[in-house]
Amino acid sequence: VVNAAYSLLLKNIAIVDVLVISLGFVLRVHAGAAVIGVAATPWIQICAGLLALFIALAKRRDDVVLEIGTEHRVSLSGYTRLFLDVCIGVTLSALLVSYMIFTLNDDAMARLGSHELFVTVPFVIAGIFRYLQLTLVFERSGSPTELVFKDGFLTAAIGGWLLVYAYLIYF
Repeated sequence: VVNAAYSLLLKNIAIVDVLVISLGFVLRVHAGAAVIGVAATPWIQICAGLLALFIALAKRRDDVVLEIGTEHRVSLSGYTRLFLDVCIGVTLSALLVSYMIFTLNDDAMARLGSHELFVTVPFVIAGIFRYLQLTLVFERSGSPTELVFKDGFLTAAIGGWLLVYAYLIYF
């Protein structure tokens, strides 16, 4: 229903378009959790939603920078580079604070079996800052998948996070 509503109408409304994209990723988290028989925690929902919102905003910024035009994407008439830059900053701040609170949450630490989840925060900061640099400085935020696999710094930040997180949980 969400995908159909997005395709038919919501993709044309600035702000709503990126929020619906973010909602779609949160729904995917729920679906994935249901498939493996676990509950999607509020923290994974918040972090996944904010991360998806950031990527959607960065993509809209890329569209504005490249002057894609409203004939291609109607919602672009409701965006400017400055507005998107502020929205990206707010979203990333919320994401970072949410992740840090998650790493210090007693329930999360008990469930995951580690009281040192906070040591993963520098990797998250590095990844966020690098993606932000790619978006704002180098204006290369069009394809998130391409950035993750082709940017060595971003790949190292994500890989480092995965390794440390796995170590803390499994060893």
